[in-house]
Amino acid sequence: MNAERIVERRWWVAVLLTFVGNSGYLYLGRPRRFFLFSVLAIVLSVAMSHGLWGVLASRLAMILWFLAAGGISIWVVAEQVLIARKTRNYHLRRYNRGWVYVLVFVLTFLVSSLAQWLVTGKVFPGNAVRSFAFPSGSMLPTIEVGDRFFVDMRRYEHDLPQRGDIVLYFRENGGDRWYASRVMGLPGERIQMVDGNVIINGVALTRERLEPAEATTSGEGVPTYREFLEDGTSYTVQEVSDNSSGDNTPAFEVPLGHYFMMGDNRDNSLDSRFEPGPVPAERIGGKAIWVYWSRKWSRIGANLD
Repeated sequence: MNAERIVERRWWVAVLLTFVGNSGYLYLGRPRRFFLFSVLAIVLSVAMSHGLWGVLASRLAMILWFLAAGGISIWVVAEQVLIARKTRNYHLRRYNRGWVYVLVFVLTFLVSSLAQWLVTGKVFPGNAVRSFAFPSGSMLPTIEVGDRFFVDMRRYEHDLPQRGDIVLYFRENGGDRWYASRVMGLPGERIQMVDGNVIINGVALTRERLEPAEATTSGEGVPTYREFLEDGTSYTVQEVSDNSSGDNTPAFEVPLGHYFMMGDNRDNSLDSRFEPGPVPAERIGGKAIWVYWSRKWSRIGANLD
């Protein structure tokens, strides 16, 4: 009869197996905690992919989520360190084998992928929220050059873009480069610019001059306006003049399945007023949420939703 092996458990091995192979608690001889932790990890993974990010789209909810996730991670690490230090003379179980840990990793991946497919119809749904850095001034003053912001990439899987949404999209012949603009015209609408005013289906949007003029990134003060949509939603745009090439346009008929985009920096935005025109719905990737990093500290946390 073979003598039972007695070994010491190392906390760093447990932590590594938890965050790489999901079997840290199994390594420590806690199969019940391992099962609960595995189920929780799979449920959260599926929930995040299926649309929980839609609930977490606000700044406060997302911050609370990251704090909660960080707190759980710290708690798991602390508990495993304590268990490992208390377990000086550990009797190896049958499941304490290297191949078992590998098998657990593979099975967890397969079960998670199956759950993803059953819920979302995709094995690899992709990132629900992505981070982007804005390289141009076409959305000044709302988004400044160098701003980094989160984008909800699942927002339009079940919902349609609404007027006023800031969206990321691909342009025709634009390669794999993302562009950001504000949705101004919806499918089937008629939109036109007259002396810098937006005319939608024959009705002009209200705008009010703001004072003092806000400064651009080049330091030049330009006239800024508060523009109001029909539902009362408002945002800030800037206009150097009301006589540039994009301030007086013919009337555009927005095709079905397309959206008319405009930058908030009305005189310095290559948008749907120019070629190739309105953007097909399938080229829209997601909706901007909020700025998480900026060269100006006061802009961190600015809401774009």
